[in-house]
Amino acid sequence: MNYPKWIDEFSESLYPALHGHDPRSHLPFNPFNFYPLYADLWANKLYNAIIQIDETKFKQLIDSPLPNTSSWRFALLLFVGRLNHTTISNEKIRTIADFFVKVLKQKVKNEDLFTKEKNIVHTDKQIETILNNTPWIKADKNFAQLLGKLNVALTSLSAGLYNDASADTSLDFQGTYNTNKKFEKDSKLLIRDFTHLKPKELLLDAKKFPHDRIMVYSIYNKIDFPMVYVSCHTQPTGNVLENLLYCAVEVDGKFLNQKQTEKLAEKYLLIASNIFVKAKKRTFEKQKEFFLKQESYQLKELFAIAGMNWKPTKEFLEAVRGKQLPQTVLSTYEYSFEDFNKNFGVNRLKEAYSNQK
Repeated sequence: MNYPKWIDEFSESLYPALHGHDPRSHLPFNPFNFYPLYADLWANKLYNAIIQIDETKFKQLIDSPLPNTSSWRFALLLFVGRLNHTTISNEKIRTIADFFVKVLKQKVKNEDLFTKEKNIVHTDKQIETILNNTPWIKADKNFAQLLGKLNVALTSLSAGLYNDASADTSLDFQGTYNTNKKFEKDSKLLIRDFTHLKPKELLLDAKKFPHDRIMVYSIYNKIDFPMVYVSCHTQPTGNVLENLLYCAVEVDGKFLNQKQTEKLAEKYLLIASNIFVKAKKRTFEKQKEFFLKQESYQLKELFAIAGMNWKPTKEFLEAVRGKQLPQTVLSTYEYSFEDFNKNFGVNRLKEAYSNQK
């Protein structure tokens, strides 16, 4: 088959990211059993938006903080993952896929578009500025535990606001970046960027939330945070409590001290808990409707710049109303690499390029 090299890079990064996970554990339900209900509607909405984006609008989109890099990457995953359930043309598939890759090439600052190892979204100069201008706090074990509590609270809130399939809307873990020119020889910077934490257009209660963006900067020594496609699923190679050297917490542009950070963590643990309590009270029909809104919201700026309404149309709502979720081959991720490419739509993507006229 004749197809772009990036497709192999995409699947080689994505396969280990999903392999070993249980899709039945996703909340509020396994999304891959839900997507077939509206796969064509979603693909056509993406296509109709993308063909409206000229170079001026493209630059505007790249400069927009929503979607972030991880969210763009995950949206591509979700598009490919439902290709076996669409009837759209090869030309539309190529147009959509090419657009996502074009965006990632602008957003990502190295050759690792699909995060086989790292999520590099800053230039060396930008990292130098961060290292020199950030009011670093020397960390101890207590502060490291406090940061852990804050990260758990914000990660939980992100999942509550956007569900497991769209949580990257507000989760972009960036790095790691070498910091040996300023700190210890084997030190690295990890940035946890929690954005869009008060999406009032999505959730009415979010108007009451105190902050829109919280950034947690952490300098670790002698450990790393390898990433495989999904940046927030990183697993440290060592003890984060013992190896945290310096840190800083920035809230809507203002840096906090340790006492302020402690209050922040407690506040967001409570907010995240309340979000999940309300989510559990939604009926199955309301869960499906809200899921549609969550997925659309992460690409809100794409639709807005294209002159389209981001919210699900009547056709979307009717496509899922009263429907049970069909059991698809993506009810498990336990596949060989060959079967994964077949079942996850990668082979369909390759065919779209191979069958060009």
